[in-house]
Amino acid sequence: MGRKRSLLQSGSSQADGAIRVLRSRIVLVRYLGYWLGGLMLLIPAIQYLGRWTLEETVASLALAFDLGGIPHTVSGHVLTIGTARMEIVTECTPLIPSLLLCIGIVGYPAETVWKLVGVVGGLAALWIFNVLRMLTLISLLLWNPVAFSVVHVYIWSVLTLSVVCGLFAIWMSLGKGERFEVAWLGRFLGWATLLVIPIALCTLPYHRQLARAADAMWRLFGHDLQILQIPRQVPYDVVLSSANGRRLTIEIIAPFDVLFFMSMCLASVHVPVVRRLKALLSGIPLLALLTWGMLIAWGWMFVWSNERNGTPVFLQRARDGITTTLPWVSAPALWWALLGWDQRRRQVRPRTQSGG
Repeated sequence: MGRKRSLLQSGSSQADGAIRVLRSRIVLVRYLGYWLGGLMLLIPAIQYLGRWTLEETVASLALAFDLGGIPHTVSGHVLTIGTARMEIVTECTPLIPSLLLCIGIVGYPAETVWKLVGVVGGLAALWIFNVLRMLTLISLLLWNPVAFSVVHVYIWSVLTLSVVCGLFAIWMSLGKGERFEVAWLGRFLGWATLLVIPIALCTLPYHRQLARAADAMWRLFGHDLQILQIPRQVPYDVVLSSANGRRLTIEIIAPFDVLFFMSMCLASVHVPVVRRLKALLSGIPLLALLTWGMLIAWGWMFVWSNERNGTPVFLQRARDGITTTLPWVSAPALWWALLGWDQRRRQVRPRTQSGG
């Protein structure tokens, strides 16, 4: 009897484990599917959506300055405050973080009404957060222009992803009646702060090696592409040139994806240390390969477009959308696939009702 009971318990444990893995994979596939599907659906409207968010961001900042009684001038998308002059571009809007949050909410299994609440509330929260972020950056540009690029590119990127993760976690926990331990977000932010300087120091060598590896692949297949510019400063653009003189600029946002992924894994203390180390050893090379593959794909698309005297607008916008959002999507998706489901399952606790 004891042996049978042990076998039954073992079989039940294995079945539960298989179900957990299946559920995590389903959530992951839905997440990636909504990301690609959302990009494809938004591509026809992305130009107008980007323009609208750009104009409204400028208007929101101008309103904040008006309320604060701060003298300023607005010329198109350029804000001037004292000696500081800042051009507001699409990356200065909450468009990408909002897309990431909405993908997570829509792709997660929950009631439609609760998804709608999460989307509306999340968009409002991210808009307010972005206005505060831009006000901070403008203040920094006034008082310490030297530190502006580092804070803009590194610090606020980490904080933005933390806010997106936090909003999603709060929405998910409230919907399931669970108490979410916000300590994970604190650990994530702490690890990201510790890792941001080493990652920043490795950024240029990382980008150069990626570009050279992609160049080797293009040459292997006989494509006549030339790298005119290896990344040297923010925004780390790689400029490709073809035989007919056409040029393509590719913005490499990595290794932010590596920074996000490492911080998520190290913050997942509810998962055994060995599993976290295995996730790091397998996940970091996968992220590098993903960026390398993206560079190769865009180079081949560039060659193909040269043979046809231009790239269709749809493909251009798809390329730009994937390039911009891939680091934001790949790191959380890979973390969820390797560790995220177990981390969440072990750290949430049902709410206890107090007697009255």
